[in-house]
Amino acid sequence: MNKNIHYKEGTKEFVQVQYAAVRPFRNLAKKDRVSISNTNNTLWFHVRHENELLGCCGVYLGKDKCRFKSVWLLPQSRGTGMFSFINDCRTKVAQTLDYKKVEVLTLHPDHYAKRGFSLIKETNHEGVWLMETSL
Repeated sequence: MNKNIHYKEGTKEFVQVQYAAVRPFRNLAKKDRVSISNTNNTLWFHVRHENELLGCCGVYLGKDKCRFKSVWLLPQSRGTGMFSFINDCRTKVAQTLDYKKVEVLTLHPDHYAKRGFSLIKETNHEGVWLMETSL
């Protein structure tokens, strides 16, 4: 994808960036069991509110489906509705790229179940669940 992705809703922004721009979040995210690693075929995004950088996330582009990955937000930004905004934006990315299925590995299956994802299985990593939805 050549064009940078940028979604805006009021004062919230979802902006495509290079991996180097999300790398500073790695150590903070690791404490919360969120993996931010430089993988091929991953689009990375900053999440902003009122021009303040609140966190980051990624969308891995697979052959048959994409994977929502690596949502990390500053602690003071959690529980403010930013996750719904992020999920909506990542869904738009997947639809724009003509994906019909999205999967996610998550520690919080309830967040994704509310958004139509089905539980597939618990993985070999304690507390991590594989979930999937059709678009």
